[in-house]
Amino acid sequence: MDPRQLSLGMELPASRRDPARNAYIAKALMEDSGGKAKLMDSICERENMTRALKRVESNDGAPGVDGMTCRQLRGFVNRTWQASKQALLDGTYRPLPVRGKEIPKPDGGGVRKLKLKVNAEKSRVARPWEVKFLGYKVTRMYGATRAVTHPKTVARFKDRIREITCRKRRVNFRVVIADLNQFIRGWLPVYGRGLSQALKRALNRWIVRRLKAWLLKQWRKPKTKVKNLKRLGLDHEEAMKLGNSRKRIWRVSGHYQLNFAMPQKLFTQRYGLIVLR
Repeated sequence: MDPRQLSLGMELPASRRDPARNAYIAKALMEDSGGKAKLMDSICERENMTRALKRVESNDGAPGVDGMTCRQLRGFVNRTWQASKQALLDGTYRPLPVRGKEIPKPDGGGVRKLKLKVNAEKSRVARPWEVKFLGYKVTRMYGATRAVTHPKTVARFKDRIREITCRKRRVNFRVVIADLNQFIRGWLPVYGRGLSQALKRALNRWIVRRLKAWLLKQWRKPKTKVKNLKRLGLDHEEAMKLGNSRKRIWRVSGHYQLNFAMPQKLFTQRYGLIVLR
């Protein structure tokens, strides 16, 4: 940045930017011939401070905690500049706190402040492995530190899967698969790297079981269940047993014969289900 253009926003055009020249200028700004820092001296030059004062006046912002308006600022600076400048050069200058600004919410529900709000539920002093950060937690395994997907993140993943595979949804089965794929395709690159292979396999089995339960619910009548189970490879006796079962659908979906008739590859190969890998 040119020494004559120190004020904010006064950068040189791209055609005049030269890395070597800028480095030389930066060093000249930071140090005098004796090697003593002089950046603050350059900042406090009259021309630069006058330009900064005009910028503040043109913004015409609201008063701070001291209640001073932009119209009153120039007179105050003229009266106190020498003392303020010396404090800046000495490193003893301490600005006043920033005033909070309340802005009405669009829906009329109160106001929000232009201050950093601290979420009490997410902010605390604790061990790294006791807190969740961006969906992960830090842990040590076999003497190595690594980030793993937090259990709460996995729980939210399962909640979303339950919504998509809800047996009350009256949609085509391929719509359910498409919704699952869209969600898993977006979730997996972000959080999948923190899952163990054992947990991925367990989640895959759980998703497939929910799909089995969804199909059994949609088939509704025992006659339809028996017909479809026979098409999937079960003999007549086993199909009759499962199709006419009085047990709840979720329990039937975990039956070992149903695992034979409707394995994971049925959903991945025939319907294109994306699984966790």
